[in-house]
Amino acid sequence: MRMSCTGLLFARIISILLMLPVLMACMCCGPPEDSGPMFIHIDSPNMDDFYCGPFTVEGEAVDEGPGIEELILYVDGVEFDNIELNEAYSYSFEFDVYISSLPIECGVFEIEVVAIDGDRDEESASVDVTICNDDVDPIVVLSTDTEVITSIYQPATITVDITEDNLDTYSYEGPGHVSEVEDGYEISIIGEQLEEGENIISFMAIDKCGNEGSGEITLTFEPELVLVMTSPEEGECLCDFWDYYFEAEIEYRGNRLVQRVCFYFDEADEPVCCDMVPPYTCEFVVSNPEPGGHCTYAVAEMLDGSEVTSTPVCWVHSCPPTADLKIVEIDQMSKSAILDASASYDDNTEPGLTFEFSVSDPCIEITQDSPSDPNVEVMLAECAGGGVTVSVTVRDGWCDGQDTATVYLSEAVFGFVSIQGGAFMMGAADDDTYGDYDELPQHEVTLTNAIDVMATEVTNKQYAGMVQWALENGHVVVIDQSYVLGALDGSNRILLHLGGSLESEISFHNGEFIVDEGRENHPVKAVTWFGSARYCDWLSMQFGLPRAYEHSGDWSCNGGSPYTASGFRLPTEPEWEYACRAGTETRYNTGGCLDSSTEANFYGQYPIPPCPPGSFGDWSVPVASYLANPWSLFDMHGNSWEWGNDWYGDDYYQQSEAINPIGPDSGEFRILRGGGWNSPGDNCRSASRSFYDPVGAGSDIVFRPVRTIH
Repeated sequence: MRMSCTGLLFARIISILLMLPVLMACMCCGPPEDSGPMFIHIDSPNMDDFYCGPFTVEGEAVDEGPGIEELILYVDGVEFDNIELNEAYSYSFEFDVYISSLPIECGVFEIEVVAIDGDRDEESASVDVTICNDDVDPIVVLSTDTEVITSIYQPATITVDITEDNLDTYSYEGPGHVSEVEDGYEISIIGEQLEEGENIISFMAIDKCGNEGSGEITLTFEPELVLVMTSPEEGECLCDFWDYYFEAEIEYRGNRLVQRVCFYFDEADEPVCCDMVPPYTCEFVVSNPEPGGHCTYAVAEMLDGSEVTSTPVCWVHSCPPTADLKIVEIDQMSKSAILDASASYDDNTEPGLTFEFSVSDPCIEITQDSPSDPNVEVMLAECAGGGVTVSVTVRDGWCDGQDTATVYLSEAVFGFVSIQGGAFMMGAADDDTYGDYDELPQHEVTLTNAIDVMATEVTNKQYAGMVQWALENGHVVVIDQSYVLGALDGSNRILLHLGGSLESEISFHNGEFIVDEGRENHPVKAVTWFGSARYCDWLSMQFGLPRAYEHSGDWSCNGGSPYTASGFRLPTEPEWEYACRAGTETRYNTGGCLDSSTEANFYGQYPIPPCPPGSFGDWSVPVASYLANPWSLFDMHGNSWEWGNDWYGDDYYQQSEAINPIGPDSGEFRILRGGGWNSPGDNCRSASRSFYDPVGAGSDIVFRPVRTIH
């Protein structure tokens, strides 16, 4: 059935009217509801607050949307607490934080509160606070450089060190005042603020958690009584034979009141008491004191009955001169020496000095111009038996005092050659097929000091004469006539074997060292490295020079700096090779070959090919039996191996210094150089190295001393 137009219109109108309530409802509600803005802030704690105990996190969270459903507290990113909420648009929160439940010690931590609304949107706020879960007391240490105060005017500073990162304050009720310094505190005190005797100084530190720690130190106040002798002065020497007039002043540096001050001369029963007011000046007379040392001291009697005694002031009556005798010049050609005597004496002593020289052997000639001349020339003769003792007695004509000094002139002191420093190539050349691995690489070395080098190896005669002198002066002891022990500085090292032991050519009988007949000028045998170093020290002592070697431990030479030693010593390994080469660059200082008949005493039947074989003498020969090298040094090749100052190191050349090398710092063996009478040709090369235990000795080991020229 077809609807008319009027009916259709009516139907549409009815449809619209039926929809109208729905449309009106939609118009009233508007678009779909969405979350509004959300805000959160923390009221407490504040930035940089410090907490040692429980604290509360307070604030407010506001949401204009569906409401806050959850609040979460984080401490340094770790969830600490969670509060579930009912629907609310605004929420004030409080979180109680108990530090003991936090796995922390002390530090700055971030406190963060996160708010989550119904749509699971988040907003947060945070603040940094210092939290210290600390129940440890601060550690307080007091220290001072002045534990004893001797004057009311003397200051003392006490340093207070505190081990605590969160220090709050301190407590101090002692003398002086406290000041803050960069690393803690300082307490400044002067003597008058202390009680006489022991004063306990305490200091307490308190940290921000209320923990307390304290430390203490004891300051002792012992006020001095200071005696000042204005005449004579401390240590002065007096030569008068009549009355002495003394002047003295006293200063008391304490708090007590002085009743009177009395002065005592030595142990006199009757003191001299002086002015009763500062500076308590006193004059007194001492008649004809005994020669020698005397002391004066003062006693202050206090009003409270106590006494304070001064440190004595001492002086000497009738002072003798102090004699000294030194070798100032050596003439090696004429075997003569110039000696110079001197004497020190007090300013009050009239000089009037005379010098009386004498020698231990009457066959020695000495020349002195006059008794007042402090110089003497000594001519060493063969009759001296290797050496002579020269003495000088210095007399003072005013005080009638005298003193004696001696010097031993060994024949050895005349046998040195001076060599200037320089640069050379040390070690075996790369193309030397007989060069050992410990001689490589060849490297340039510079020696900056000139040295005196003994021209020959030390002989039996020289060592026997020197050790005889050492025995007579208490520097060695002889055990069972078998070996010599050192006695300097408590050392007991074996220095020399005797009586055929280890082929020794020196024996000991009836208090004397005796050399086997015909062996006087052979290189000394059976001498250890220690005996070689000790010989150098004896030589230094005779010259009036400081000893080069320590006599304990590893016997360091001049504290590990041999080149700056003043006394005689063994050569360093570079010094020995430099002196041996004498400007040459060949295997030997004689060239590419070594002739056992004219150039060196060695096992000539085994030369380095293609050098021709030679003779073999089967023992040492007298020193200087062969030609000297270009620098006038004898037996640098063969005859006997020579001890050096250095420790041996097989790889030392790979790390050696370029200037003044000193060898390894330590080791098991000492260096040997030069080869011996029983060595084949390759062991006698300038670059050849060997080694031996320093306590060892043998028939083919000797030494030659050197000395740096300063």
